[in-house]
Amino acid sequence: MIYHDNKYFAAGNTLLVSDSTGTVWTEVYKFENDTGYFYDISYVDTSFFTGYVAVGTYDGTKLIVYSTDGLIWTAVESGSYYGSPSNATL
Repeated sequence: MIYHDNKYFAAGNTLLVSDSTGTVWTEVYKFENDTGYFYDISYVDTSFFTGYVAVGTYDGTKLIVYSTDGLIWTAVESGSYYGSPSNATL
C-alpha cells in the first residue's frame, strides 16, 4: 500500500484507490479472472515518466501496469523484471 496525492493505493488481487478520507475505496484495475495478483505498487517521478507502476503476475505471466492518474491503468509486456518499482530502478 502507498499514500500519494491525498489517496491510498492498495495492491493485491486488484488495484484499489481511496478517496481523500481513506474510507471509500474504488477498484481501478481488475483481472478478467482470478489468476492475477499484484505484489507491489509505487509512485515514480523520473525524467521520462511520472505516475504509478504496479508489478505482479497474471495467468502465470509477469505483469507490469502503469497509470499517470491512478485511475486508468495500462498493461505492458513485462519480459523479465526483478524487485519492486521505484525511482531508483526505473
